[in-house]
Amino acid sequence: METSINFLSAAELAANIKAGEIISRQAVESFLAQIKKHNPTFNTVATLSETEALAATNQADSIRANGESLGALHGVPITVKEQSYTTVLTTTNSPVVSMPIGLGESGLPVNVQAAGTRYSDRRLLKVVKALSQFAERFSYPLQ
Repeated sequence: METSINFLSAAELAANIKAGEIISRQAVESFLAQIKKHNPTFNTVATLSETEALAATNQADSIRANGESLGALHGVPITVKEQSYTTVLTTTNSPVVSMPIGLGESGLPVNVQAAGTRYSDRRLLKVVKALSQFAERFSYPLQ
């Protein structure tokens, strides 16, 4: 049975995108479909920036098609905790990133959330990259 894009770890998704098995747009469209399906019940995404997300995937896929890379997580979709930081709706200027790292014992996705201090976006992205590389060492489901 093939694992849904939505349940791949960040490392697995990045590897699939890098190998050309998945393009960033497919991943984002899959995540957007999940958000649209479940958000009315769970209300986890207050502001859905679908247009911006799809535009970013076009750019990421174009760069990848030209043989270039933006790093280990190139093209991997993320969500940003809105009450802390978004490009459009900055409130505290503190960046927060949530990323999938695998599946828990119940088979549900496990996410790690990393938060930085005000204006520490670049440092936070380095931390997230390191977390992604660290998470690759574990077998799933997490125990």
